[in-house]
Amino acid sequence: MQFTQQCYTRLPLEFACNVRELGGIPCMNGAVTAWHTFLRADDMNQLSENDIQFLIDYGVSTVIDLRSDYERKTKPDLLGQHNEVAYFALPFMKQDLSPEALQAVVHRNQTLGGIYCDLLEERRMFWKQFTSGWLILQKINFYECSVFTCAH
Repeated sequence: MQFTQQCYTRLPLEFACNVRELGGIPCMNGAVTAWHTFLRADDMNQLSENDIQFLIDYGVSTVIDLRSDYERKTKPDLLGQHNEVAYFALPFMKQDLSPEALQAVVHRNQTLGGIYCDLLEERRMFWKQFTSGWLILQKINFYECSVFTCAH
């Protein structure tokens, strides 16, 4: 397998508009985060075969899906279904968030920060999931690339 050596901020995919490289970000100690280690992605349920092959060539070997059960059921992650990629579901939120439920959360809060605080307060189970997430992270080969899938 030959990995793509070029480093991107936003990866050039046909059918995913928000897949970003988390490498090259400055750290407080003066170092920078490693390239080809972690990606952040939004909706990956419409990836083309070319997109999937690009991500595999880029070095992606693991998908960690942080989306709710509702999001995963209605928009399955196509990269996570590929036989060369390990897939882990680690929902950020305890409850499914349908568009109606999300709208109610947005209505209660006027800022993005308020929305995140509300979600964390209402879904304290996330912390239990986060603990189990460390078990998942221990299984990841950090010499390969992992993508975190979030809601867009």
